[in-house]
Order: sequence, then structure tokens, then C-alpha cells
Amino acid sequence: MTAIRGILLTAFDERWRPATLAGLASVPFTVAASWDGVGDPTVVAGGTVSGLALVVAAVAAGYYYGDRRAGPRAVGTRVGLAGSIGVVVVYLANAAVTVATSPASFAAVVAVLAAPVVVALGAALSVLVAVLGAAAGDWLGRRTGRGRRADPTG
Repeated sequence: MTAIRGILLTAFDERWRPATLAGLASVPFTVAASWDGVGDPTVVAGGTVSGLALVVAAVAAGYYYGDRRAGPRAVGTRVGLAGSIGVVVVYLANAAVTVATSPASFAAVVAVLAAPVVVALGAALSVLVAVLGAAAGDWLGRRTGRGRRADPTG
């Protein structure tokens, strides 16, 4: 628990600000890309969440941080935690629609009781996807020669 507390305390530290902002920048795109299922009466307490914006943010952050001392796991964790807000918003909106349209149904009870578990799993999956994306961005940076210095002797 102290690792998560440390990440949250340093989220807006100058060193991690770009990673946190990349994750936060992905939130509106994640919500917009995933919002179609929210009002759909056939979707019951779930739906789908588009992770493309989070992956793009994580790859960009991994590329950006590649020539610094921050590893892709630390970068991806911060991008994923910030970006998981979009996943949480979409799930909670789907759960709210489920409860509002059929409050006495079994699906509404499950949506309410499962919310803490689903939110935690959504955040964990967001972090996993972002860590993989940051590793890909770091690899891409090393592969394309980011950070290489020209040989001054020619």
C-alpha cells in the first residue's frame, strides 16, 4: 500500500508531471470513444471501454521518458493511474443507467455490489496496458535513435 501512496503523493511532482498529464489527457478521449454503450438499454452494467487513447498516451510518455532515469514501469504506472479515471467514469455511468432503468432488478444489485471490485480491476488493467505501452515507447525511442549524440569527429 505504501507504493501506491508514494505514487499518488509524487503524481504532480515536477519529474512525473508529463506522465500524469499524458494519462489525464487520455481521459476525455477514452470517455468519448466509450460513451456509445452508456445509454444503450441492451448494455447492462458494463459495456466496452476503448483503450486506444491510453495506449497512445503511454507510448508517447515512454518515448519521452526513455532518455531519463525513469523506467517504463514507473512511467506506465503513473500514466495508467491517471488514465484509469476514464475507465471508472464509463463503468459508473453504465452502472448508473442500469440502476436507473431497472432499480429492482438483479443486474442493478450486481452493478452496485460489484462496483468497487470492477473499479479496482479497471484501474489495474489500465496500469497494465499503460506499462506495456510505455515499454513500447521506450523501445521505439531506443530503436529510432532518440538520445544518440552525433559523433563530433565526423
